[in-house]
Amino acid sequence: MSEPAGDVIRRMGQYRGVSEEALATRMARALVRSKLRQQWLWLCQQGLRESAIAVKQLMGKIGAAKRPALLGLEGSAARTVYQAMASLLPDEWRFSGRNRRPPGDPVNAMLSFGSTLIYQQAVQALTRQRLDVFAGFYHQPCAGRASLAWDMVELFRPTLEAFIIEQLRKGHILQSHFTTPAPDGPVSEGCRFTSEGLGAWFHYWLALSRIAERRMEKLSLKWAQAALQYKMG
Repeated sequence: MSEPAGDVIRRMGQYRGVSEEALATRMARALVRSKLRQQWLWLCQQGLRESAIAVKQLMGKIGAAKRPALLGLEGSAARTVYQAMASLLPDEWRFSGRNRRPPGDPVNAMLSFGSTLIYQQAVQALTRQRLDVFAGFYHQPCAGRASLAWDMVELFRPTLEAFIIEQLRKGHILQSHFTTPAPDGPVSEGCRFTSEGLGAWFHYWLALSRIAERRMEKLSLKWAQAALQYKMG
């Protein structure tokens, strides 16, 4: 059984970090900087110089940015990465950018599905450290959304994006692995994996999810230790 007093102290520190603008902004800047750096490195590896320069320029604007501005910088970087992803894929994949609820093409279906899996892992990792998964420092608290888990998800999106491109370019995931609703069918269905597609996805996803789990354990522990410091501070 966990020590209740320790849990209370840790969460008090977390709430302080979330509620005090200076602390929350500092953590949010570090998060966005880390995410954009991962995206920049991947673009460099792909030889997409112009896209890499664009993300690098966005990184240079993080310095004194407040949280609303950080959201804008992160969104701009994401659009640059999606354009880069589209340039690496044949036109047959019909990917031209992000869309959701429901995803309209296979790439967006994988982005949404992968994000959900990462989110579930993040919730588990943070819960094991007795942190409040609903109290995020970057994503604002919202009913029914584990905002702190979504904070963690942001740090793993570049890994997901790179994973998807790798699987498609290697031919591990095929167009036949998806069902697309008919033009006159229910819009709510969107593009989905077939059962065969899910099998192909998880065959290659398993190794990545184990790596992500280890990284999340270290990161959630780091956040828990920071929460204790905020309480003592």
